[in-house]
Amino acid sequence: MRVLNWLDTIGNALILELLFVVYSIPVVTSAPAAIALQRQLGDLRSGGKTGARQFTREFAAAWRSAWPVGLAVPLVTLGLAVGIPFWYSTGPWLGTVAMIMLVCLAGMGLAFWLAFLWAADAERTVDRAAWRKWVGMAAEALLHRSGRVLWGLVLFVTWLALAAYFLPALIIGAGLAPAAIVLWTLCERRVSPLPGDHANRS
Repeated sequence: MRVLNWLDTIGNALILELLFVVYSIPVVTSAPAAIALQRQLGDLRSGGKTGARQFTREFAAAWRSAWPVGLAVPLVTLGLAVGIPFWYSTGPWLGTVAMIMLVCLAGMGLAFWLAFLWAADAERTVDRAAWRKWVGMAAEALLHRSGRVLWGLVLFVTWLALAAYFLPALIIGAGLAPAAIVLWTLCERRVSPLPGDHANRS
């Protein structure tokens, strides 16, 4: 029975990852899709309902609440992806210093993103300005839960390093890996949501 439950959980998680990839295709929707995946993975752990319908509902709520973040995340990622190799190639001293600074900024950005996902899952308010509250919660988490955030960052960077040598892992875990890391390091275990909870948020 435990084996069947374990296989069922793995199957549901992979379905959520597939939905994340599909909803992230327009790129600007990747952040809301990541929020939806984070919430659905939390619901899966607590025994709540998951699936295409629930994921779509969470995605729609996340888009209404965090569409500015959806626009900002790809731009910041592109800027770092272009800036790091550019400054690295400029020279031995200036390039190295600039690259180190950019790498540190990238690390801080990843840590903030993990904390932001935690905040979006912890506070599921459907409000056009909810993303501002999540930003504040994420900043507070970086200060007061720095140990957990740092541990999550170490796990995330380790996964990225492994995925660089095994590309299928990047495709399979693009959304699932950070969501699972946040769930494990930052999120508290919740009880199963009441039947009317999803209806109240829609």
